[in-house]
Amino acid sequence: MRIPRLREALLAGAVTASLAITATPASATADTATTTTAATTTTDTITTAPLTQPSWCGWQPANNSNMFAVVSWDFVNVRSGQGTECDVVGSATRWNTVRARCYIDNGIGERWYYSDVNGVRGWIFGGALTGLAEPARC
Repeated sequence: MRIPRLREALLAGAVTASLAITATPASATADTATTTTAATTTTDTITTAPLTQPSWCGWQPANNSNMFAVVSWDFVNVRSGQGTECDVVGSATRWNTVRARCYIDNGIGERWYYSDVNGVRGWIFGGALTGLAEPARC
């Protein structure tokens, strides 16, 4: 049946359609969508890969500039790499002191600082910091 005719049939109540979607968050999953009409049932399965971090997450440079800054945002995540795609390994709040070891500009031009804060070492977005003398580049 062509789309305009199917639409007319649906609006007239001559045909019914339903859609069921099952999604299971797990490592590798198979999501199933089932479409049922009076005459036929069609099932499509889509397999998705687990969400993973980019390969550059987890990089720990050896630089140690020891520059200090203060968190200017109410809350900021400390991450395993220089981007929001990387895992959160800690957090900091306004007025926390940060020891910035070095910085790098990521692929989209954001400046991230490899830092120590609240007993955690990781990457903090530069826009969340204030009072920072520029440390060495990583």
